Amino acid sequence: MDPRRNPRTALLAALALLPACTTEYAVRDADLEVEEILEEIDRTQIASRVESLVQPEPNPAPSPGAETGDAPQPPSEPTPRTLRLDLREAIRLAVRQSRDYQTQVESLYLQALALSGTRRDFSPQLSGILSYVFADADRILPSYTGSAGVSASQILPLGGTVTLSGDQNVAGAFDSGDDLYDAALSLSYQQNLLRGVGYEASHDALIQAERSIVYAARDFELFRQDFSVDVARRFYDLVAQQRVVENTRTRTESARHTLAQSEALHRVGQLNRVELYRAQEEALSSENSLLTAEQSFEDALDAFKILLALPTEAHLEIEPDEPEFVPVDMTLASAIGAAEANRLDFKTTGDQREDALRSVRIASQGLRADLDLNVAAVLSSPPEPHLRDQQLSNTSFTAGVTLGLPLDRKDERNAYRSALIGLDRARRSYELARDNLALEVRSSLRELRRSATSLDIQRRTIESEDRRLRIATIQFRAGNVSNRDVVEAEQGLLDARNSEIGERVDYEIARLRLLRTLGTLVLDDEGLWIEGS
Repeated sequence: MDPRRNPRTALLAALALLPACTTEYAVRDADLEVEEILEEIDRTQIASRVESLVQPEPNPAPSPGAETGDAPQPPSEPTPRTLRLDLREAIRLAVRQSRDYQTQVESLYLQALALSGTRRDFSPQLSGILSYVFADADRILPSYTGSAGVSASQILPLGGTVTLSGDQNVAGAFDSGDDLYDAALSLSYQQNLLRGVGYEASHDALIQAERSIVYAARDFELFRQDFSVDVARRFYDLVAQQRVVENTRTRTESARHTLAQSEALHRVGQLNRVELYRAQEEALSSENSLLTAEQSFEDALDAFKILLALPTEAHLEIEPDEPEFVPVDMTLASAIGAAEANRLDFKTTGDQREDALRSVRIASQGLRADLDLNVAAVLSSPPEPHLRDQQLSNTSFTAGVTLGLPLDRKDERNAYRSALIGLDRARRSYELARDNLALEVRSSLRELRRSATSLDIQRRTIESEDRRLRIATIQFRAGNVSNRDVVEAEQGLLDARNSEIGERVDYEIARLRLLRTLGTLVLDDEGLWIEGS
């Protein structure tokens, strides 16, 4: 049957193709909308920025008489004061101005603020209230009521709450003179005898807050140690790079001198053109190495300024305060024992295990029934027409016990099981921290010993390269060897000197990190470590 001759068949075919057409239309419509959005963003935010681009200004062209000194020179800007830093001053300045350091100080301050608020929650709570109500029923005889009340409450070490309150009330009608005064003084005590009993359970928030501030203080002290070592590393790296610049400059001057000698020997026919080209290449290479070393030093110096929160335009000079070699001698077993006894973060891990155990004890109380004790004593006065006539002659005493059966303790059961899991995790964390601490001590000792050996090797290498250079120079002047031997000897001595200062810095930083690992790195108020501590 031809579907074109059957309207019903054509309709069914169209409905069958409708989902496909709908999905294709959805994709095409989504693409068009996204394309319009991106075109609008590109037009308003990307392409339009060309009109507002800020281009740097070129250096001013010298005036015609500037080279001869005839033209007047523009007034020069005042030169910023040069700040010379040794290691102690660098650490002192970093502690005082570093942004990261100030952020850590603020974090500790905020933790102390939180403790202050928690302590306030467990101190006597004072409150007062004043109220006045005006009533005008059918506008016949307007009346009023007023009250004033004060109260004080305190959580006791056993977990109960004692409250002392006093109230003064007055009620009357306008233009009637029938005011009535009454007062009351009450003392109440509420205590759960089975759940939340004892100082540990009732004051858990206070206990944890006080322990948390101890943890935060330990973390801050560890940050101070890491920060001080990091500043020292950056400072000593600058000292090393400064020495590299000086060594490279000396090497460049020597290469220039060698080139001058090679040119002189070439003119008298005692040096061939290949060796002359080699001397020229070495002189150019030394110039390039000097530029690279100077640029690396300036980049590191600018980064150090940012660490000290100084503007990059500041003039900063680094004192050549090279680290001294301080020998370290200790056994591995005693080093691990010292780390376990001294490390602040390891102490925190042990204390957190105690926190988890306390949480288990508190959570176990939640499985018990509720047994609430309520005791109250009230002294009140009958309504009197005058305030001065009030007497607290009425007395009342109430005492009651309410038992809540533990019919549904699923939440408490889950909390107890979660506390047990938390205790297991805390114990595993403590064991892992102890193993990692031993590993860290071993690694720090290996690194220190490797650095000490490398430093000794570099010192002997300098002596060997220095002798090699002297011999090569004498033989070159005598015409016995080519300038290649001199060039290689100079480069070898330069590399050895640069490596020696680097190894000396590495050893000092490794020594400081070992002290930090052992927990024996003690800082003064300015952030500098105390030797022999």
